[in-house]
Amino acid sequence: MTKPPTLLQLTRISATIWIGALLFCLLLVGIAAGVLTQAKLATVELAVTILVVVEAVVGCIAVASVFLRSKSYLQSFKRVLWIVGFTLLQLITSLILAGGTLLVFNR
Repeated sequence: MTKPPTLLQLTRISATIWIGALLFCLLLVGIAAGVLTQAKLATVELAVTILVVVEAVVGCIAVASVFLRSKSYLQSFKRVLWIVGFTLLQLITSLILAGGTLLVFNR
């Protein structure tokens, strides 16, 4: 049985996952902005809807990944707080990304 990661290792894992999710979503928005410059309004609306859903799914995957990698499964109160804190951070990031996506594609 492997030992659960320390809080420092969990911090590194969480930061890496958070930054990766953020960069992935920003890359998707950038690609979509470049591709959809001359597209019809209906196409852009569909693309924005898909982007917002993908951003939410990426956020959920990031939270699940941190939870599974922490191997805490509610063993210690500190780790539970860590997962809740990361979930809130990811939720806020996802909301900001969704708002940014809507602003970028506002026509």
